[in-house]
Amino acid sequence: MEAPACPKCGFILTQLMLGGGVPFHCPRCNTLQAAWIYPASVAKFDKGSKPETLVSQEHSACFYHQGKVATAHCGECGVFLCSLCDINLEGMHLCPKCFNASRGKIATLQSQGFMYDSLMLNIAVLSSLMCLISLITAPATLFGSIYFWNRMKTPYQRSKWRFVMAIAISAIQIIVSLFVIVAIFNDW
Repeated sequence: MEAPACPKCGFILTQLMLGGGVPFHCPRCNTLQAAWIYPASVAKFDKGSKPETLVSQEHSACFYHQGKVATAHCGECGVFLCSLCDINLEGMHLCPKCFNASRGKIATLQSQGFMYDSLMLNIAVLSSLMCLISLITAPATLFGSIYFWNRMKTPYQRSKWRFVMAIAISAIQIIVSLFVIVAIFNDW
C-alpha cells in the first residue's frame, strides 16, 4: 500500500493518522485533516501466518471472514483480507476474486513454456551414447534447435548456449555417421 499523503502538499502522513480520526494539521502546509487508517493497511505480517480471531473493534475484519483480523488489503478492489484470503503475488496483495479476474495478466502465472533448448541438448547427448539412434536423432535435434531458436517463450531470460551445444553435437554426430557409412560402403 502506498503511504497516505496530504492531498494539498503530498507530505506522507502515515504515522500521524494512525491515531484514528482525530483532526490534525499537516506539518508541511498546515492543512486541517482527519482520517482513519486501519492497522492492517500499514502492518507487516509474516507470510503464511494463521488468521487471528478478531477480539476487539480496534482492528479491521476480513471482508470474507468477518471474525478474522485483516492483515492486508487487496491492491485491486481494496477489501481487507485475513492471512487466509491474502494472495501475495509479485509484491501485490490480491483477494481471491481479483486474483481469478486477473490471472491472465499476471506474468508469474503465464505459461512458462517448454524448455526446447534443454530438450535438444539432452537428445543430442543421449543419442551420442547410442550410435544407431543418432542417425535419426542427430538430424532431428539439428532441425529442432534451429526451428525453436527464437520460438522459446519463458518468463525469464535464457541464453542460447544449450542450442549452440545441441547444434554442435548434432553436427559432429552427422559427420561421424557419414564417415562411418562411407567407410562401410568403401569396404564392400
